[in-house]
Amino acid sequence: MTEKSFKVGLVGAGRGGLEILELLLRSPVAKLEYVCDRNLAAPALVLARKKNIKTHADPETAFASVEVDFIFDVTGDDKVWELVKQKAAGSRTLPVHGRAFSFLLDVFENFKDEDEEDDTQKNRFLTFRVGKEDYGIDIAFITEIINAQKITAVPDMPGFVKGVINLRGNVIPVIDVRARFHIEKKEYDDRTCVIVSNIASRNVGFVVDHVNEVVDIPVERISSPPLADRGGASKFVRGMARVGDEVKILLDVEKLLHQREMDELESIQKDQ
Repeated sequence: MTEKSFKVGLVGAGRGGLEILELLLRSPVAKLEYVCDRNLAAPALVLARKKNIKTHADPETAFASVEVDFIFDVTGDDKVWELVKQKAAGSRTLPVHGRAFSFLLDVFENFKDEDEEDDTQKNRFLTFRVGKEDYGIDIAFITEIINAQKITAVPDMPGFVKGVINLRGNVIPVIDVRARFHIEKKEYDDRTCVIVSNIASRNVGFVVDHVNEVVDIPVERISSPPLADRGGASKFVRGMARVGDEVKILLDVEKLLHQREMDELESIQKDQ
């Protein structure tokens, strides 16, 4: 059985950084390589030194010290975030910012070797909000979650296809879920996320209002979708899930796009 781990760098060592640091230290697969903050007395920096983790005052010095799989930026500083993205450009490093934290930390805490029978992945769903409803999709289809970024429009595409994004050199078509479900348009804000999913071996981004959490939903809590129409999303519904006192609409991600639409999106990727 092969042992797997992810190398992680943490930029920002204040209260938010301390919370992330403590979660990373508990993860069986996250190997924290460094913590960076200009305030040498920052709480996470102090804890990192106690744990014999390298600390840096300057982000560029930290980036040059070791190659990592993920850089977590919790500074809230746009200039630092630009530095993080520049470091990630053209490399294997994934910059992580904002609402993506909760999902990736959940992955770190629950990651198991692919050679194991991975029951932890069964009946686990990423939940998110679009309009007035909470939806969920099977995490097996999810590649990553990113904050909304510049989308390049592509002509002669259906209205729900917003265009494409450049994700570390890969051209990813982007679908606006509000438009797909015929929900009133909403301007993107700092909570807007793009859920990058793998459908039939093709990566597609889905824009949602915001990401909630990853939840376990036993089969017995999932019921068949109602026969009554639930608007534009009804034909994509896999089932209705009871989570506490709430109901989540579980989507069949493979039905979100028809074969013809998938072929059109593939042509976009080839043309870019």
